[in-house]
Order: sequence, then C-alpha cells, then structure tokens
Amino acid sequence: MEAQQPTAVWFRTHLSLGEVSALFDTPVDDWDGENHWEWVDLDFADIGITISRTHTVPPEQTETRIARRGHPTWEYEFPQDALRQIVAALQRAGIDPIHTGKVECPQGNDLIFTVHEKITAPAPPPGR
Repeated sequence: MEAQQPTAVWFRTHLSLGEVSALFDTPVDDWDGENHWEWVDLDFADIGITISRTHTVPPEQTETRIARRGHPTWEYEFPQDALRQIVAALQRAGIDPIHTGKVECPQGNDLIFTVHEKITAPAPPPGR
C-alpha cells in the first residue's frame, strides 16, 4: 500500500552530517558508516530519525536523507508535526530546496526518489 504521508525528507548541502545533525539541537544517539553509507541517529520531534547519505562523493553532490528510525527506514511515515519541525530546522539553515516523499532501495545502494512536495524558500519581495 502506498504511503499517504512522506516517509523521507531529502536535500543537498555542503554541510557534514555532524553539522546537519546539529541543526536539530539534540544529542546524537549513534554515528556510524560503512563502505558506502554514513548515518546519524537521533531523537527529534518525539520520534527517532536517521540522517544518512553516501560518503563516496562530496556531500553537495548527493542527497542527504532523513527518515524515521527503523528497518527498513523507508517504510515509516512521518507524523505531520514532526515533518513540519524537520523542514523548519532545515529552512533556518538556508537549505533549499527540500523534498518530501518516498525513498525506496530496491537493491544494493540504488535509491528511487518519489517526490510528494518540493519546498522552496519564498522569493524576496520585488525591489529588494
């Protein structure tokens, strides 16, 4: 059954995973990596989240993903309030655009991104 609420948030940034996790102003529960992926687990907005991406290319050249903690992470929907708080924390840091939707990993390290919403910063008023 197709998820109605997003199961992932993703974006591109030059920030390290440590810098991204610091945007949520909460202690990190776990920080680890392997041959392809690196990830940080923490609690935010009353849920556990995992922030992850590949470390095989520079950070700004790949998607940084936030999903609810669990296995597999792409199956768990975000509560609306938690999603709003995650997006707000990213926007305060100037991260733009931010995508919400669904991320699937059918095999290996290949990801399929299905966008539900692309969130962009509002344009400045004319004359500024």
